[in-house]
Amino acid sequence: METNTHLTKEQINYLCEAANEYFTRPVIERGWELYHGQAVTAGWFEDGSIFAATVRDGELYRVKIDCDFFVMSECECSGTYCKHMAAGLLQLYRLQGGRPELFLKEFLQNEMSQPVKLSNSLRSIEQQPKNPLPTPKSIKQQPEKARQQESAATKLTETSTIEQWHDYFGQMFEMYESRLRENFGAHFSELQQLAERCTATWPKALTDLYKIQLLIDLSSRIDEMYRRSQSSLYAYYYFNRLYDIAEKITERVVTVLSKADRQTIRTECADRLEETTKILHDYLCSNPQAVMNWLFSYRYIWWNLLHTPSLCDKEKVRLQRRLKGLGVPAKQLDLARLGIIHL
Repeated sequence: METNTHLTKEQINYLCEAANEYFTRPVIERGWELYHGQAVTAGWFEDGSIFAATVRDGELYRVKIDCDFFVMSECECSGTYCKHMAAGLLQLYRLQGGRPELFLKEFLQNEMSQPVKLSNSLRSIEQQPKNPLPTPKSIKQQPEKARQQESAATKLTETSTIEQWHDYFGQMFEMYESRLRENFGAHFSELQQLAERCTATWPKALTDLYKIQLLIDLSSRIDEMYRRSQSSLYAYYYFNRLYDIAEKITERVVTVLSKADRQTIRTECADRLEETTKILHDYLCSNPQAVMNWLFSYRYIWWNLLHTPSLCDKEKVRLQRRLKGLGVPAKQLDLARLGIIHL
């Protein structure tokens, strides 16, 4: 039994090719979840090139991965190229100095760029089409969904509260979330236009504040998408796209504020500005794992829009209260201190 065996570069490349050949995407994803959840409790080499590992998945399963003849690999669960073997392979990759997240990213890119290859020993699996044909039920539902979206938009008026704004943003984002995963750039712009259509007849000051609130809300939802997918291989595939869209949102905040009549907003939307400060505070101090640069957005919006004596005093009280709280994570404390320094 050895734990410090080093595979050759050729063996590692062979294992990567074998993974693409024999594992399907669902199996790799489930294997990643086991690996990421620290279910692989041991790993060692037997007979030179056979890596053995123990995987806890309800009960313990022992897997063996043959680094020279992958088809000879096996698992006690009796499955063929199962999730336990995938988890064991990721463990092996890490022990050899590799980064499993990069392995997964490459696997997904290969899987999306060409048909998945299945070995002859696997059962043929009927794959669902990416764009299934419409059914009578789906066709019937389309006009109803459109009416619901139109109804939600027309309910927003100049007197609607910020809470009602965010409820509407949530409906729009839910409708577009799956599309955003496929093409962030195109659908992000489309989502903005759709969400802003109800402000066509509103005063400019209120419209500008609405756009700022929309961007704040989108920022929080992008962060939520990232957090939800962290235990999945999609986190590494989508991270760069999420980061790109986060930068676009930040740029959009700067653009909207640079063109806004900030003094008119302060005069005509004073009550909504106070709500804005509370929302910004919560997002700044409640997002320890964020793809958005909340500190920049916080400081920029405060400096260019919210910087009035009364609002600053109330925000200082909130930040001081945060600093005195029990069990507040260190990163949140640092952000609160930076907020106080800024004010």
